Amino acid sequence: MQGLHRLKKQNSEFSRLILFHLKTQTKKLYFIQNLIPLELRNINQRRIT
Repeated sequence: MQGLHRLKKQNSEFSRLILFHLKTQTKKLYFIQNLIPLELRNINQRRIT
């Protein structure tokens, strides 16, 4: 039973690592996705004026 508990603990730490990694990756993606429309908007505004 203790072996199972230890496995669960390792698993939770592992999943926490994966979650953290996924969060940072999605943050980077959001950042890039937000940057691109801004640039496009700037170009469009320059074209209009």
